[in-house]
Amino acid sequence: MLKIIQIESPAQVEELFSSFDPQKQSWVVSDLRTKLEMQKLLIERQGFFLESAVLRASDLWKLLLKRLKPNIRIISKDFARSLVRSFIAEHSEVFGINVTSEKSLFNYMTQLAPLALVPGSDERLARWFEEHPEVSIRWQSWYLIAKTALRWMITEKKVIIPDWIPSYLQEVDGLESVWQQELFVDLASEISNVEAEVFQRLAHGQDITIIEPHPKWRDEFRYLLQPYEYLRQQTKSISRLTLSKDIKSPYQASRLSGMLAEVKMTCSEVRGWLDKGVRPS
Repeated sequence: MLKIIQIESPAQVEELFSSFDPQKQSWVVSDLRTKLEMQKLLIERQGFFLESAVLRASDLWKLLLKRLKPNIRIISKDFARSLVRSFIAEHSEVFGINVTSEKSLFNYMTQLAPLALVPGSDERLARWFEEHPEVSIRWQSWYLIAKTALRWMITEKKVIIPDWIPSYLQEVDGLESVWQQELFVDLASEISNVEAEVFQRLAHGQDITIIEPHPKWRDEFRYLLQPYEYLRQQTKSISRLTLSKDIKSPYQASRLSGMLAEVKMTCSEVRGWLDKGVRPS
């Protein structure tokens, strides 16, 4: 079952984590720093932590792939590029590409993986290309080449890079039953549309609670939180955790147009301090 809890401030995560049961649940975060902080809290609380208690999203995808497709190896991007060179050498005449296209093809494979690896994408994209002929001239051939290269690497060579795993998991049978613990997903703005779809599928076989950022400024940056719009359509359980009191930060941040503006502002601030008698040291 998929559930969503909307929070107004990151400080509310601590309140949710205080009732987290690491013996029966797993907490999913976006980066290593947050993972280490969560593990430190568990050590302070109970003296130890299980490896599955706090996971980065990338850790979770690798575990799921290992359980579902143990014969597929996860490789580095450098090794993947060398395989792309081999693919081009084998198919250069068919697709009309050469070794100079290696970098472009690898980038297209990564960018188009969410489309190329999802079941039934060809039919939908064919219709879209028909409706946008000016785009199809440039992109349709690259999409077909990238999809063929992805299938060649995953199906024939049995290898994959971490960036492609969430896209590949969309089509793997048995995903709904492969994870046995309840998941709390705290990815903030780092969640992608593909990851949202994978979590939605996992929720068919396990309870998953999505922690959705719901700040006052959300309408100004809707593109950052777009995957949550999809998840809200897939669940009937949405609750909101309200702030018990206003949390005011002692810091202020300035949003500037670029590096030059940052340098000018920094120089202006330093000049102001010097004029007030602050020593340069």
